[in-house]
Amino acid sequence: MDAGLASLASFVTGLYVVRIWAQEPDKIGVYGLFFAAMGIATTLTTQWVCVPAEKAALDLPGQTRRRLAPVIARKLSPVALLGGLAVAAPALWVLSGGGYDQLVGPLTVTAFVAFVVSPLQDHLRRLLHMDAASWMAALVSAVQLGAACVALLSLHLLVGDPAWAAFGALALANIASLGTGLVLARVTGRPVDDDARAAFLAAVRFSVLSRSGRWLGTAGVLSTATNLVVSAIVAAVAGEAALGYSEAARTIAQPVVVVSMGLRAIFGPGSMERAKARDRAGAVHISNLFMLVLWPLTLLFVALFGFAWSLNPFVALAPAAYVVGGLVAVSVVANGLNGAAFPLRLELVGADRERALFSTDALSNLLMLAASTLLAVIGADVLMVAAMARPAGMAVLGLARWILYRMAVWSHYTDAPRQVVRA
Repeated sequence: MDAGLASLASFVTGLYVVRIWAQEPDKIGVYGLFFAAMGIATTLTTQWVCVPAEKAALDLPGQTRRRLAPVIARKLSPVALLGGLAVAAPALWVLSGGGYDQLVGPLTVTAFVAFVVSPLQDHLRRLLHMDAASWMAALVSAVQLGAACVALLSLHLLVGDPAWAAFGALALANIASLGTGLVLARVTGRPVDDDARAAFLAAVRFSVLSRSGRWLGTAGVLSTATNLVVSAIVAAVAGEAALGYSEAARTIAQPVVVVSMGLRAIFGPGSMERAKARDRAGAVHISNLFMLVLWPLTLLFVALFGFAWSLNPFVALAPAAYVVGGLVAVSVVANGLNGAAFPLRLELVGADRERALFSTDALSNLLMLAASTLLAVIGADVLMVAAMARPAGMAVLGLARWILYRMAVWSHYTDAPRQVVRA
């Protein structure tokens, strides 16, 4: 329920953009550049401070983690504000190209707010899952969905400019759901004794979180920055319209990403704990459960919505996504491949192998950049090939991650236990 509701909230706003600009795919492409930058902002916050904070929260007693959520949010907010500055990259790129000046202001302002609040809201929901309060996380997502729909309708009717509604509704929805979640966490959580509270607060100092977070954050920003570079290459080589079709397909495929994030919230703590305990059988069991949920849903999504056929409602709602045949299907499979790497990634985090994670991510992103750039150049005058550049590159990224993560995880379980020396 949590994954589905969160998926619908972001999906509704993306679908609005794809629908309202159906005859202007170049504007969808500009929106796509800002959305790619959102990946940089949210990943910086999530990987640099949120994931290490969640790992530290494993040591707290059950039912108490949520009580500290407001304190954690305050401590992590400076990094979230820093991450929000990623909005400058697409803004400067669009301004330098000219022709879309009227979009830059509204998209920049609203995207900045969404970039700052979104990772904090996601982190809160993961804490609730860790604290055996998954129903509460689903409630937070329900508030997000309701607020997104109300905000989208209000902005559309009162403001009338889709550029303000595109990220504005998402920003307002995340603010509403984050506020609701913080209140619920404070009211329902069990008190934390002074010793446990002091130990945890010491563990979530920025200097401590950065010991592992700097590797996770750098790897995450490298990946999302590569996605932004690929988007810019497609727009520069083949035009904003080609990127617009790719962005429309990404919007339709996005529910698979959010499902994998929801599964990560549920299964992720177990993956970290098993790896920390060097329990390979337990980690494999969790990974298998993850795949048993992810892949049937992914393949079902491909069958229902991956192609233009008479019973697919998105053909009428988002026709730009289906201009290039098979583009949605490739985008969905690419999202599934990247989601499949989550359990292995979190095992590396739990095993304190962040450096290995960084090196494998660096190689995987180089492969993605090479594959996407090659297709973009080949497809400079062939729309079908150019539009495939980004999702095909994402598929290469996911497959490379899965293989390289597996090799690094195997090394953790087969090597003799070692003393971890922290820099």
